[in-house]
Amino acid sequence: MTKDIDELFDAYFEQQYPGPCRTEGWTGVNNLEKLCLDLGYGTGMPCILNFLADNPRAIEMLFAFIRNVVCDPYNMSWAEALNLERFQDDGF
Repeated sequence: MTKDIDELFDAYFEQQYPGPCRTEGWTGVNNLEKLCLDLGYGTGMPCILNFLADNPRAIEMLFAFIRNVVCDPYNMSWAEALNLERFQDDGF
């Protein structure tokens, strides 16, 4: 039986980045940098920046993630950092 692309990616990910903490802290950042390098984004700027510059959808997904965290009532520090209250009476 042939594995589908999801299974192949999962196997790659498990082999290259083993362990439950592969996306946390600097380990996660370094693993993302390595993944971007493996994808061919290894020239000039750090690989992550090259990847983001070439993939605006990834940036949209990061914005969506940040928005979801800002809207979480348990994490108002980001909303305060963005000073979102200033938009309350600006017709938005």
